[in-house]
Amino acid sequence: MMQGDTPELRRIIRWLERQFEPDQLESVERVTKNAVRITDRWGDTALVICRQDGDVEMMPVPEAC
Repeated sequence: MMQGDTPELRRIIRWLERQFEPDQLESVERVTKNAVRITDRWGDTALVICRQDGDVEMMPVPEAC
């Protein structure tokens, strides 16, 4: 798992560790200071965002045509 260099990324990493088993995530890529793109071992992709109020939200990324 990646290291968080902002408070938001550290919050996201802790959230991911609670939501997923260690072998479920294929990759975690930083997008911004408060968002990462995750890909699970089945190839599904989602964006995980830490909001200003500290809530962490996961949104699926639609597949390109």
